[in-house]
Amino acid sequence: MKTKVAINGFGRIGRNAFKIAFERQDLEIVAINDLTDTKTLAHLLKHDSTYGAYQHDVSSDEQNIIIKDSPIKALAEKDPAKLPWGDLGVEVVVESTGLFTDPAKARAHVEAGAKKVVISAPSDGDGAQTVVIGVNDDKLADAGDVISNASCTTNCITPVMGVLEAEFGIEKAMMTTIHSYTQDQRLQDAPHKDLRRARNAATNIVPTTTGATKAAAKALTALEGIFGGLSIRVPTPVVSLSDFVIVTRKQVTIEEVNAAFKKATSNPFYQGILDITEEELVSSDFIGNSHSAIVDLKLTAVVGGNLVKVVAWYDNEWGYSNRLVELTADVGRLLQGGASEDSKVKKTEEAKEDTDAKSAHHHHVDEKDKPLLLPSEAIGDTHKDLLETSVPNLEAKEKELLPAEDGDKSAVGEDTGGAGYIIGDDQPKHPLPSDATNIDGVHRNIALASDHAGLEQLKELLPYLESLGHGVKNFGPKNLNPNDDYPDFIIPAAKAVAANECERGIVLGGSGQGEAIAANKIKGIRCAVFYGPAVPRKVVDATGRTSHDPYEIVRLSRQHSDSNMLSLAARFVTLKDMKQVIKLWLDTPASSEERHQRRIGKLDGLGS
Repeated sequence: MKTKVAINGFGRIGRNAFKIAFERQDLEIVAINDLTDTKTLAHLLKHDSTYGAYQHDVSSDEQNIIIKDSPIKALAEKDPAKLPWGDLGVEVVVESTGLFTDPAKARAHVEAGAKKVVISAPSDGDGAQTVVIGVNDDKLADAGDVISNASCTTNCITPVMGVLEAEFGIEKAMMTTIHSYTQDQRLQDAPHKDLRRARNAATNIVPTTTGATKAAAKALTALEGIFGGLSIRVPTPVVSLSDFVIVTRKQVTIEEVNAAFKKATSNPFYQGILDITEEELVSSDFIGNSHSAIVDLKLTAVVGGNLVKVVAWYDNEWGYSNRLVELTADVGRLLQGGASEDSKVKKTEEAKEDTDAKSAHHHHVDEKDKPLLLPSEAIGDTHKDLLETSVPNLEAKEKELLPAEDGDKSAVGEDTGGAGYIIGDDQPKHPLPSDATNIDGVHRNIALASDHAGLEQLKELLPYLESLGHGVKNFGPKNLNPNDDYPDFIIPAAKAVAANECERGIVLGGSGQGEAIAANKIKGIRCAVFYGPAVPRKVVDATGRTSHDPYEIVRLSRQHSDSNMLSLAARFVTLKDMKQVIKLWLDTPASSEERHQRRIGKLDGLGS
C-alpha cells in the first residue's frame, strides 16, 4: 500500500521532491498546493533552468497537473488548516513553502486531516524532531506529528562530522558553506531584513548566517556547543561547498583522515548519502548528484597534528530533495506499520514474503509463521581464520575488574511502566519501544550466549526473542566452573555472526566487558556493551564501546556499523531494560543493503 503524500509549496525543493517521489513504488502524490495557476505549475515542472526538461509529459487542466496521463490535484489555498487533506486521504504532507517552519504552524496540516508533516527546513521553535538521514534516523520511530528534515547544509555537514567524531573525536569546529544563491536573496538591490541579502545575488559574494550547525547539533548531540559557522552566498544557481576546520582529540594525518572517509563510504549504511572524490572537480560537476555530501579528498589538510581541514561538495537542491523524499517514505512506512492491527499483520506478512525473496539477510519463515529455531550447537573450530589473536582467560579478567559483590541492583534503571528508560537521577528519560511485534516484520537470526551470571536472563530472553519473530541459535547457557574459559561460549557465537551464519549476536555475562573483549578479537565483529550505571568505573574504562544510553547502542549499530553484537551486563541491568534495549537494537535496519534498498524505495513490501 502506497503512502499518500501532499506537497505544500511547489518551489525549487517542492518540484524536485515531486520528481523523485513520482518514481518511487511506495509513495503516491495525491495533491500539491501553491498560490498560482495550474498552467504555471505544470510549465515550471516541465522546464528547469538547472536540471533541464522533465523526462515525463506534463500538461494541465483547471484543477490538475497531469503527468503521464495521471491527474494530480492542484490547490491554491493560503491557509494550511483549510486544505482538504482528510477528504483526500493524505497521510504525510511535505511542507516546503518555507513559511511554516514553526512546528505549531506546520501542525495546521494535521488539523486539516494529515497524519504527519515533514518540514523541508530546520524547525523554528520546539515541537519537531530533527532527523538527518544517515545520522539519527533511529529517532524517527519516536517522533511526533511534525518532523524536520533540517537544511541542505545540515544534511551535508552532519554525516561528515559524524565520521570525524567517531574516528578521531572533535574538540571544536567551525564550518563555512560556500553556498549558491537562493530565492531568499534579491535579484536586484531591494529591501530585506538581512541587509547583505538585500543586495544583488547575481553579482555579489554575500556573507550571511546559517542555522546549519545548530541543526547539526540537534541530530548529532556530540556537536552541541562546539560547532559554529556561517554562509557565503555566491553567484551560482546550484551546488554548494562546506569548508570545515576541526580540532580533533586525536593526533591525525591527512592519510588517516582520508582513510576514514574511504572506510565510511564503503559502509553500505552510507550508500547514497556520503561519497568521496579524488578528481580535481568544480561545482558544475556535482549538479544532479544525489549524495548529501561528497568529500573532496584532494583538499584535506592537517596542521600541527590535530587542526584538520575537510571540504565537502553537495547539490543543495537535488541531494537535499532526495533525503526529503526518503524521510517522507520512512514516515509513511512507520505510519502504515502502526495504522491498525489488521494493517500491521498484513504489513508483517508482506514483509516476510518480500524480504525473503529480496534479502539474504532475512531467514526463511515457515508455513506456520513460526520463527526459525536453529539447533543449539557450537561452531567449534570452524572459521579459525576469523580469529585475529588468542583470547585470554577472561574469567580471571572479570574477577580482577569486578567487585566481590554482584553490584547494587537498586541503582539499575527504575521501572517506568513502559513510559521510558531512566538510569540514575542525572540521566535523561529515553522513550523506548513497547514489547509489541517488531517493526516491518523484519526477522533476524540471532546468536545468543551466556555464562552462569546471565543464565536466568537467558531463559527469559529466549521466548522473548521468539515472540518478536526472530530465530535463535543458542550457544549457551554454559554453567561454568572457575576453571572454565569464557571463549567456550562467546567465540562460537561471534564466529557465527562474522561468518554471516547469524545476522547479530547477543551475549550475557557479569559485567559484559569480558564478553565484549573476547568477541572483539574476531575479525569483523564489533561488540557494544550495555552495562548500566552500577558497573564499576574501572570496568567502564576497559573498552571504548560501552554505554548506558540505549540510543548510543543504536548509533553504534546503525551509523558506524560498529556493533553487530551486543553484550549485556547481567549483574547490572534489569531484565525489563534488557528486553527494551534489545528490541530497540534489533528493530533498527542492519547496516547493509537492506537500509539502502529501503532508502531508495526499491525494497518490496514498502508499497504496492
